[in-house]
Amino acid sequence: MSKRSFDKVLHKTSIIKKLSMSLLFVVASSAIADEYHHNNLLIGKNAVGMGGAFTGVADDLSAIHYNPAGLASIKDGNMASINTFAWEETVFEAVYGDGSDFTRSAFSVVPGFFGFKKQFRDWHYGLAFVVNDFSQERSSDVIEYNTIDIATGIPLNVKEFINIDIDNSAYQLYFAGAKQLTTEFSIGLSLGIEYRTFQTDQSSGTQISLPISASDSINTGAQATARFNDINIVTIPSISALYKTNKVSFGAKLNVPMVINRDYEMVSTAFFAGVDPSLPGVTPALLVPEEACCKQKLPINIALGVAREFGEWQFSVDVQHHLSTNDGVERLEGFPVPITRDFKSVTNFALGVSKKLGTESQFRVGIFTDKSNIAIDPAIDFQRVEDVDLLGISASIDTNLFDIPVTFGGYAKFGSGQVRVADVRAVEQITGIDLYPTNNEFDVSDMQKKVLLFFFSLNF
Repeated sequence: MSKRSFDKVLHKTSIIKKLSMSLLFVVASSAIADEYHHNNLLIGKNAVGMGGAFTGVADDLSAIHYNPAGLASIKDGNMASINTFAWEETVFEAVYGDGSDFTRSAFSVVPGFFGFKKQFRDWHYGLAFVVNDFSQERSSDVIEYNTIDIATGIPLNVKEFINIDIDNSAYQLYFAGAKQLTTEFSIGLSLGIEYRTFQTDQSSGTQISLPISASDSINTGAQATARFNDINIVTIPSISALYKTNKVSFGAKLNVPMVINRDYEMVSTAFFAGVDPSLPGVTPALLVPEEACCKQKLPINIALGVAREFGEWQFSVDVQHHLSTNDGVERLEGFPVPITRDFKSVTNFALGVSKKLGTESQFRVGIFTDKSNIAIDPAIDFQRVEDVDLLGISASIDTNLFDIPVTFGGYAKFGSGQVRVADVRAVEQITGIDLYPTNNEFDVSDMQKKVLLFFFSLNF
């Protein structure tokens, strides 16, 4: 069979309609760079072990992040989380043409937290560098299977591939001050400046082979690539308070994040072999460059915490509430996918317990939630979103290493839910090619997610 004859057969079959379910991951730009949760990384040596239940405790320099009012009663002048090792895995179920799962994984070394404190008269000042979100992914996957075209009965060999490189990070610099108003009550103020960047290069596609002899075949297929670069600069002013007695403490903090600048760039390409370019409304080759500067409205955060001591035991509870935003969805022009979103209100909880193991050692455990901040909405065209609520457990221990106070710890998060990648339909709209089978579930698939993190921290 000649190549020209094969092209004619191709147009008469349903091959084009299933050229690549894997193409969806090119436009599903940041599934593993976690923009769908507020509680991405726990910060600070004591707070990590207690699951982030630290607003009412605030007894080390990570109080600059959790509750700056705690600076007024902290004696440590310096603290650092030297190394943090983070592993993350996301499984998208039954996304390939043969029903196989696609597993993405990332391993990162996260800089962590560095904090410094000084006192001047009645005020206590703090400076902290915080890595609030960090992920590096290098995923590559190829699957191969044999199938038969339903329309013609032609036997086919199919190879689908996905390549994803992602660099995602959020760096925060905090300036904080606290003052002790009474022996039991202090207030705190802080200003955070966040630099958030997301960069990715992705490609995916399909090769379909039709055997024409025992030793030869004719290949056709599709490939799509995309590069995204999204940079945001955010200011985070906050006010906080801490009431602390010998046994009980109460803490509260209000964050009001505001995006002051955003630069968004995207270049997307798609090429389809075996498609007649003269067909009306069909574009077998696609190149779409886009730029945008529309700012994403971020939710206000309210944190409340209470802690209680019972001898050598301490129990702490935190409630973190993020208000909803309703600023409307903005889209790109040539590639009409949403690049801003409305956040739903989210309340996360954390419970931490610590036990003194002598004069220099302490053990901590915690349990916490990390709920999804956005819901799947079939009324939003070309929506890309994960809706997975995560549950986490944590532990840490303080000890001495070469006469230096050191903390070792870590935590794990896990959950299952759904992912919607309806933005793949934008490719169909632009190219005029029916790439994907009709989906009566609004392009929603099941997914699972796991995160594992280890760290050590020291005072110096």
